[in-house]
Amino acid sequence: MPDKDISLYLTENQSYEFLNTINHRIMIADADRKIFFANRAAMENFGGMDSLAGKTCYNIIHGSIEPAVQCATCQIRRGGAAACSLADAGQRGKMPVNVFPLGAPAGGILGFLIVIGPSIHPIAAEAGGPDEIKNLYMRGLIHDLNNFLTCISLNIEVACNRCSEDEVLRKMLEDCLHASRQSIHLVGNLLAFSRDGTTQRIIQSRKEVNLEHIIEESASLVFRNSGIEFSMTFELKGKGCVGDELQLCQLFNNLFINAREAISDANGSVSARISGEVLSAGNSSGLNPGNYVRIEVSDNGAGIPAENLKTIFSPFFTTKETGTGLGLSICSWIVKNHGGLITARPGSSSGTVFTVMLPVQQEENNRS
Repeated sequence: MPDKDISLYLTENQSYEFLNTINHRIMIADADRKIFFANRAAMENFGGMDSLAGKTCYNIIHGSIEPAVQCATCQIRRGGAAACSLADAGQRGKMPVNVFPLGAPAGGILGFLIVIGPSIHPIAAEAGGPDEIKNLYMRGLIHDLNNFLTCISLNIEVACNRCSEDEVLRKMLEDCLHASRQSIHLVGNLLAFSRDGTTQRIIQSRKEVNLEHIIEESASLVFRNSGIEFSMTFELKGKGCVGDELQLCQLFNNLFINAREAISDANGSVSARISGEVLSAGNSSGLNPGNYVRIEVSDNGAGIPAENLKTIFSPFFTTKETGTGLGLSICSWIVKNHGGLITARPGSSSGTVFTVMLPVQQEENNRS
């Protein structure tokens, strides 16, 4: 069993259940490297918690009773991350293993986070040639990024639990925690794409979402300390629409980041107007008839040249020196997968207006 400090480090109701949603095999060990928690994927892989409880990381990873030769060069007790591999007998491959230290606020180490990724098959890499090797390399990078994000998310939650008296700091940390969990979801989409080449974003949870809350949260995250004035007009009778909350958060994060980057002076402003609209059959938008939510995001920035308005949603199109050309294409991707449409037009006096149309009920209003 873990000691009291370890139990405080992770709140069982939230963090443990969150870890159970991750496909990677994840275990948590105490300061003596003895495992006291394994997520659902790890228990399925290793035969249940009874096969893991009380065993050390080197028992599981290296199959040794005492610390293995590799343990002599392990950096985790000095604040680093250990990278090992575990033979996958069923698939004749190697499963990459990363071990991260869980530091105590006053110093020292409370325990360790053990993350085991999917198998990497050397034979498949050789057979696939350079392209397959590159794909495996990218999947490895995505895997490691997911591990780091998980570690960040867990440590933010610890910080939230230890600053209950400072409401402002706690709210900032909760925003960071939400953003990190969104990032883990997006990395999962990227990993799925690298695995099977799907062009369909994964929609994990369709439910009624509160658009007012989502937009306020995204605006708070993007515009905090920016000097940009944000305002919102909410004219809907209901909460919003049915969709994937995480993806809709990402949609508005990208729209607001785009607006922030377009504003260069101290008098910048961004507004969002949310209203309802009924589309009839044969409407000019090409959408199915029905009830829609209309969201208009306006800024008073530099605006977009007319010749670029038709291509701004294309992947990799950008006019920014440091831009990737992915932000608005991701917006378009998310909206289309929710059965809607996104367009852009010049503002009445300056800036740009982005209009997002989302069906109230996606089951009834799939895109034509």
